[in-house]
Amino acid sequence: DFPSPGYGPLEKGLKLTEELLQEFSRHPKIKIAVSPHTLYTCSPETIKKCIKLSERYSAPLHIHLAENSEEIAEIRQRHGKHPVELLSELGGVNERLLAVHCVKIGDKELEILYRGGARVISCPESNLKLGSGVAPLPKMLSAGICVALGTDGPASNNDLDLLSEMRTASLIHKGLAEDPAIISAKDVFAMATENGALALHFPDTGKLLPGYRADLAVLDLKKENLQPDYNPLALLVYSAKAGQVSDVMVDGEFIMRNHQILTVDENLIIEKIHEIKEQILAVLKNQKKM
Repeated sequence: DFPSPGYGPLEKGLKLTEELLQEFSRHPKIKIAVSPHTLYTCSPETIKKCIKLSERYSAPLHIHLAENSEEIAEIRQRHGKHPVELLSELGGVNERLLAVHCVKIGDKELEILYRGGARVISCPESNLKLGSGVAPLPKMLSAGICVALGTDGPASNNDLDLLSEMRTASLIHKGLAEDPAIISAKDVFAMATENGALALHFPDTGKLLPGYRADLAVLDLKKENLQPDYNPLALLVYSAKAGQVSDVMVDGEFIMRNHQILTVDENLIIEKIHEIKEQILAVLKNQKKM
């Protein structure tokens, strides 16, 4: 509910979101989500407004949910219930919900998410960096919940590397359960591809099938760490690095060839990043003087 540097006060944010929903309503590649941050930074009234906006435009409702113990304690103190219960009572748990994180949830909350048809977006490396814990992915999968993988933002996950997320998601649960088969390479690959497409309501991507969009990433298999290749899925999940992706195609159009991005000038972006960095450092320096 507090002002954002991107749009200012709350009502401007809701207005901007609706304008974007209208502008991109028929865009084949871009889907706008209504994205209140969390239940502890947004009042129930704000969440209800976001839910209505999501309903009006059949848009995803994206929210960080049950991310850490502090959130659970704060929501229980304010409202006397778990965040998943609160969101459900507000009308937000349905097939449009993208529930990000869901680290601190039990069987009751899993049942609510499953019955509502919600999608969970797990961001394991962000959760580890922030010390939030580990989301119960095996339980989610056993409960029949659609789980996709995400990275969260660069403040809590520096490299935004989905290949690394697959590897971490698989390895952390093998170690915790002391069971090497509890989460397979096939499981996490599905989370990063077809489940991600399902979560975002893109029914014609996420798989290599006739009639699906040609969304492809090409891996340079000549690298030493990719030898020998006995199992392509295991190779991708446990050995591949993001820098070894040589080409990317989106809906039949190459956006990267031979490691070069074709749609933006990378050097200009890096220059802009350094400019913004200096601006941030200057602001922080001035704040220290105050």
